[in-house]
Amino acid sequence: MSPEAGPTCAVHADKASVGTCEHCGTFSCGACLGWIGNKKICATCVREGRVTVFGVPWDQRAELGLARAWFRTATMMFAHPVEFFRKLDPYGPLGEAFLFAAISGGIVSLLFTVLSLLFGALLGLGMLFDHGPGIGGAEGLLALVIMLVSIGGMFIVMPPLTLLIGNCVWALIHHGSMRLVGGGTAGLAATLRVCLFGSAYQTIQWIPCILLCSPLNLATTIWYLVMWGIGYTQTHEQDGWKSAVGIILPGLMCCISYIGFYVIIIFLDAL
Repeated sequence: MSPEAGPTCAVHADKASVGTCEHCGTFSCGACLGWIGNKKICATCVREGRVTVFGVPWDQRAELGLARAWFRTATMMFAHPVEFFRKLDPYGPLGEAFLFAAISGGIVSLLFTVLSLLFGALLGLGMLFDHGPGIGGAEGLLALVIMLVSIGGMFIVMPPLTLLIGNCVWALIHHGSMRLVGGGTAGLAATLRVCLFGSAYQTIQWIPCILLCSPLNLATTIWYLVMWGIGYTQTHEQDGWKSAVGIILPGLMCCISYIGFYVIIIFLDAL
């Protein structure tokens, strides 16, 4: 194509350019230029590894199946969080992220339900064999069944709902805090995707509770916060301190508000 007709593709000289690569700036035709996240990247940059090509096991759930795709995604996030969040498309559909979080919530729900029913059954059986007044017989058995059904229903419904709602709330709070320092440039949806995919971590966060191990519970909580920081840093392509501000600032403000409120109460009481 002649220069008067416009720029041509750097690879295919006989084809007109449809745009420039947002990484290297070269003119590219329609066959060479494609979307990577929210940027138009040429095939040369992709082939030579100049940019990160998004893709996590969850994107292959049609081939792997939901269970295997969830397990491989969670395993990748636990073992290689930096690589996982670097390859997680920040502009992917939120629906798939909510589906992943819903499955995570279902697993938490299953764990809660089994443990609660086991505890409730042991407690109820102890009451049935107690010879106190009003306990035992058909009435006691019926009360035990009602109690177990109530416990099971509550723990089947509550964990998924609290997990989904909680992650949405945390995403709003963290994103707002990061925006105060110039972070979160990929948008609120990207922050929400980090929280929703990070919900898989909550499936193992209950292990310390089962083991009644407070130090281990503290360690898992700290690692959860670190994982959030890694996710925000990689997804928004920002400095780590901006992610840290987004995570720490809300808690710090709550502590300051609580201390201030307590000081005001003491001051008013002293008047």
